[in-house]
Amino acid sequence: MTPVPTGHHPGRPAGPGIALGPAFVITTAAAAPDEEETAAPAEPDHEHRRVDHALRAAATALRTLAAEVSAATDTTHAEIFHAQAQMATDAALAERIHAAIEEGSRAPAAVRDAFSEFRSTLAASTNPSLAERVADLDDVRGQVLAVLAGRQPGRPVPTAACIVVADELTPAHTVRLPRAYVRGIVCASGTSTSHAAILARALGIPAVMGVTGITDLVREGVPVLVNGDDGTVTLNPDEETRAQVQQELTAQAETTLRLRAAAHRPGHTRDGRRVEVAANIDTPDAARNAVSCGAEGAGLVRTELLFLRARQPPSVAEQAEYYRWVAQQLPGARVVFRTMDIGADKPLPFAERGTEANPALGLRGLRLGLGQPQLLRDQLRAVLRAARSCTDPSQRLAVMFPMVTTCAEIRRAQEILAEAAEAERAGIADIDVGIMVEVPAAALATDRLAPLVDFVSLGTNDLVQYLFAADRTNAAVAGIPELCTPEVLQLVRGVVAAGHRSGARVAVCGETAADPLTAAALVGAGVDELSAAPPAIPQIKAVLARLDAVRLTEIVAEASTLDSAEAVRDRLTAELAGAVGDPGTTQ
Repeated sequence: MTPVPTGHHPGRPAGPGIALGPAFVITTAAAAPDEEETAAPAEPDHEHRRVDHALRAAATALRTLAAEVSAATDTTHAEIFHAQAQMATDAALAERIHAAIEEGSRAPAAVRDAFSEFRSTLAASTNPSLAERVADLDDVRGQVLAVLAGRQPGRPVPTAACIVVADELTPAHTVRLPRAYVRGIVCASGTSTSHAAILARALGIPAVMGVTGITDLVREGVPVLVNGDDGTVTLNPDEETRAQVQQELTAQAETTLRLRAAAHRPGHTRDGRRVEVAANIDTPDAARNAVSCGAEGAGLVRTELLFLRARQPPSVAEQAEYYRWVAQQLPGARVVFRTMDIGADKPLPFAERGTEANPALGLRGLRLGLGQPQLLRDQLRAVLRAARSCTDPSQRLAVMFPMVTTCAEIRRAQEILAEAAEAERAGIADIDVGIMVEVPAAALATDRLAPLVDFVSLGTNDLVQYLFAADRTNAAVAGIPELCTPEVLQLVRGVVAAGHRSGARVAVCGETAADPLTAAALVGAGVDELSAAPPAIPQIKAVLARLDAVRLTEIVAEASTLDSAEAVRDRLTAELAGAVGDPGTTQ
């Protein structure tokens, strides 16, 4: 009998919290060939018919799933399945499968070989928009093989509470997972910025990514402990550990209830300084969840998913309907739509771009929007149309341009906005206009940029990695970028001061706002708004309500003169420990 695997396994934290449950294992690698594949060749006509049926069945199942998802208002994820259905009906792929059958292969072997050939071509591509389709191709292959084996297409999904353990989770598979049963997520690959990680944070699911070889180590049903705070996974923890975890989970649930009960009050510090706490929204699920978590608006609605999985540019009407729907989930609140942040690790499928040696420093964000003005113009028309259709006079919509570097870029973007307003017969004053400060050059030039807009929002994820020249998705250097360093705090304080001098509102929509310690530092730096994943909002509000803004301002000014991130964190941690104690007791 194979021994039950045990032990601790390191990874990268991707969704905070702890979770314990039986493993539900998902592997993306194709299973070993079955006996049928290695048997003597069958009659070719019969195998051709089987393949045609399997490809049609897989495509039909994917289109059905797309319709179901779209009916639930999730048009973003529906495009994923439309794209996969196209793969299942790809003529070149079918031709390669049928050629293998003519050469003597049985249908399953022919499918496996043809998909592997296409997979190798995609994986080797220097075009990131092609290379990233490998996981989708694996999904489709699994569905076609399932039909040939007499099973329903589609990867398995859990039917009871579990910890999902996977090689990787594609967007297509992630959206299929029943939220009610997923207690935690562990992936062998992936980073804190992968689709699965972003979704986990939005839903409050503890997650750990980058646990090398985990699917080879764990067996179905083995108890798995996920610690999304320190990025570790424990297989088959002992009884004492399980009992401790259950106690922690019970206490955690009680704390969450207390925090949520108080989270609907406006965000403020103990000495009365108003700090709006809004939500970062990635998915329709996050939009639905935001209000229940106490979000006072949406400081960042990521719109690029509407574009990334579309076969063609989404129309103005399609976009406007989605933006209107998101706004309706946050009645009376301010909702900020970031224009498509396409490029770098998020290439646009239907827009050709040349190969870039350093795509993170290339044609991305507003740069790409200005280079594809029709796409940007249509998106701005859609936001204006959604704003005009709002029936709640207290609601305010806004657009925010990402990856801004120069005043010239802002002025050109505003010209395109004026063109969009003319086409919609709307006024530019119908919406607020802002920029993301995520490039060090923009942070240093805020005095010149802020007077041109209504607000600025610090994108701390990119700002910090650009400042330190350290890729946060690269495990070897991911620990270098750190908000709590004197250099970063000085930069943030400078952006806030420059924004306020011009009368612009200053927000932070980077994920550092979700950490109570860095949230306190940001408030001490003077920001007006923090925007984070919805589950983090109750704790942020509770912590801030126990801290004095005047005191935080003094501490951050002092911390800016220290000589290391460790010293800054120690100083802030001491203040939080003395003022907050147990944030779960906040009333």
